[in-house]
Amino acid sequence: MNNIGVRFKRTFFFYWIAKLSTTSFMRIFYRVRVKGKENFPEKGAFIMVSNHQSFLDPMLAVMYTWRVLFFLARDTLFKGLFGQLLLKLNTRPVKRGESDLKAMRTMIDILQRGYGTCIYPEGTRTPDGRISEIKPGFLLLARKTKAPVIPFVIEGLHEIWPKTQSKPNLSGRVMVEIGEPVPYEKIQEQGAENFAKWLTDKLRQMQNDARVELGKEPFDYERLS
Repeated sequence: MNNIGVRFKRTFFFYWIAKLSTTSFMRIFYRVRVKGKENFPEKGAFIMVSNHQSFLDPMLAVMYTWRVLFFLARDTLFKGLFGQLLLKLNTRPVKRGESDLKAMRTMIDILQRGYGTCIYPEGTRTPDGRISEIKPGFLLLARKTKAPVIPFVIEGLHEIWPKTQSKPNLSGRVMVEIGEPVPYEKIQEQGAENFAKWLTDKLRQMQNDARVELGKEPFDYERLS
C-alpha cells in the first residue's frame, strides 16, 4: 500500500482528544438530536456522504460513532501550524474544483486499511441550507474499495454558522440523520450517474424529515428538478 504519511498511534491520540473536546462543545452549546446511530458498521471500511452546512459539520460526524473517521478538506487550509493540526486530526488536503488523483489515492489507501471516511461531495458550504446535486466522482472510492456508502444529513448548522459569518452562534437546535449503508453491489447495479441522483434525492428527503422534526418548513426541491 501507499504510505499515507500517518503515524497512526500519535494521530489517533490527537483524534480522540479532539473528539472528546468537540463533543463536549456541541453538547454544551447546542441541542442536538440524532436518528440512525445503529447504522454505523461495527467493522470494515465505509464512505459517509454528508451535506455541507458549516465548518462545524465534522464535529457532528465524529460525535455518534466510536469508529475512527478520516476527512478531506480544501488544500488552501493546510498552511503552517493549522495545516499540521489538520493532518493530525485525520484530515487530508484535496484540490477543490478539479480532479485530485493524489487525494483519491490517499482515501482509497485509508479505506483499504478498514477505516471510515467522511466526504462532502457538494464541494463547499451551502449558501442557503439546501443540498445541491451530488456529483458521481466520489464513487471512484467505492469502486476501488467496494466500501458501502452511508447517507448522513445535518440540519440546523447553517443557521448556527452560515457561510456569511466569521463566527458561530452559540445556541441553536440541530438534527442529525444517519441512513442505512448502501452496499457496493447496489451502487454497481444502478450505475454511477443513477446512484448519484438517487443519493441526492435521499439526502434531500432525510433533510426535509429533519426539518419537520425541528418544526421547520421542508424545502421545495421540486423547483430545482
